Amino acid sequence: ERDLPFHQSSNTFRVRHQRSTHKNGAGSLRWYVKDWFHVLLRLRTIVSSLLFVTFWTILIIIFAGVYVLVDNQDPEVNCGLGEIDEDGRWRTIGFYGAFAFSLETTTTVGYGLPNSQNGFFENCPSLQIAIYFQMVLSMFFNAFFGIIHLCEIVSL
Repeated sequence: ERDLPFHQSSNTFRVRHQRSTHKNGAGSLRWYVKDWFHVLLRLRTIVSSLLFVTFWTILIIIFAGVYVLVDNQDPEVNCGLGEIDEDGRWRTIGFYGAFAFSLETTTTVGYGLPNSQNGFFENCPSLQIAIYFQMVLSMFFNAFFGIIHLCEIVSL
């Protein structure tokens, strides 16, 4: 409002908070869902960091499971993720190896493929598709976390 002399503003906002019309608070839950981005911005740094690390770890675990499933689809096809056993046959990848591969893919570190000579996965197009989607989700996640971090820096 412009309540000072010479019609100047006192720099106060008259904000009216709307209360939930429901006794169980469903209206405020709707606000959290509708404006989730600003809810995330208002979280403490430690809470938002733990939330993002948890979500990121869950994504890595999910894609590790996808890699195990894709590698186990056809045991006769060498996807390049497993290792050679004593009989000279390819074994499918275990969960820990798939987790390491998923972590390498997400972080784009690229230490190398586990026990592989097939760097482009020509035998397994479903594996190529899974890697593609993991990289796309990882880029979106990194961009979103960067936006949240930038908003936090600008607000200081």
